[in-house]
Amino acid sequence: MINPQKKGKAYERQIAKLLSKAFDCDVRRTPCSGGLDIKGDLRNLYGVLDRFVIECKKQEHINIWKALDQTTRQGGSKIGLLIFSRNNEKDYVCLELNDFIGLLQKEK
Repeated sequence: MINPQKKGKAYERQIAKLLSKAFDCDVRRTPCSGGLDIKGDLRNLYGVLDRFVIECKKQEHINIWKALDQTTRQGGSKIGLLIFSRNNEKDYVCLELNDFIGLLQKEK
């Protein structure tokens, strides 16, 4: 059986690497996974993702409402972004509808 904590850390590293490459920035795991003053599982050291607080969940049976609550509580003035998946599935992103609309309106 896979240790859930190791599975989560590996998923965070995978997503950090993917986002860093996609946006040419430097995304890293947050020390203590958000347990310090720095919130979220991932942090962006520079670049476009700086306006987000990012939580990652790699769980077979995710409690989406609990995960979203954690993401929005940690968001503060930043946009809460939940990235999640389960084994052998695609990765998904979830954020508040108003944040999604605001992001697309800025692209006009």
